[in-house]
Amino acid sequence: MLLEEEALRYVGRHRASGSEGLPVVYVWQHQLSASQLADLAHCAFPLLPFERYAAFKKNRFVERLSVDMLACALLGPRVRIGHESTGRPFAEGSEWEISVSHTGRSYGLSVARERHGLDIEGWGRAALRVARRFLLPEELPLLGGFPGLTEEQAATLLWSAKEAVYKYVGTKELDLIADISLQAAAPGQLLATVRRTERFPVFYTFYPSFVCTLCVQSVP
Repeated sequence: MLLEEEALRYVGRHRASGSEGLPVVYVWQHQLSASQLADLAHCAFPLLPFERYAAFKKNRFVERLSVDMLACALLGPRVRIGHESTGRPFAEGSEWEISVSHTGRSYGLSVARERHGLDIEGWGRAALRVARRFLLPEELPLLGGFPGLTEEQAATLLWSAKEAVYKYVGTKELDLIADISLQAAAPGQLLATVRRTERFPVFYTFYPSFVCTLCVQSVP
């Protein structure tokens, strides 16, 4: 679900989805400056602990505050995003599992009952330039394996998928190249194999300015 600047005020609380139990992804897109964002936050979410953002530089300030505002809108004004020792986020004061991501001026938060990993990546050339650094030799044919996608777009999708798997597994010891391999599974879905033993479905959706990937629980 894409939310524009003012839409965040009216999105309402998250409710369970009947769509096969998949996480629901909310992406808030805005062009607010740091001061404009702070003004909106003080007005719409006055219970946020604003002192926690004081040490952040401008870009990091906008990123963290945007995601926290999204969490408050969806999960409640007293919910806070904490982080495990691995960096994995969790929603303090909520029963929901979450994952977060951002790209450019798009800030994403996914919500589900089960553990999952979210990534959003803006379209661009960067992933293709470094494709051989994060893809195994047997994965390189995937760059031309998605009808309607250029190699640049396919590389962005594959990079995002590996990031989503990394966030799902939640360990710093996981290597994006050696430990994660991808293969096409069905339209809108990849299959990730982690350390040659565990398999996870990765669902993807294309948007005008970014691709969204979701890694969810293992399949038989």
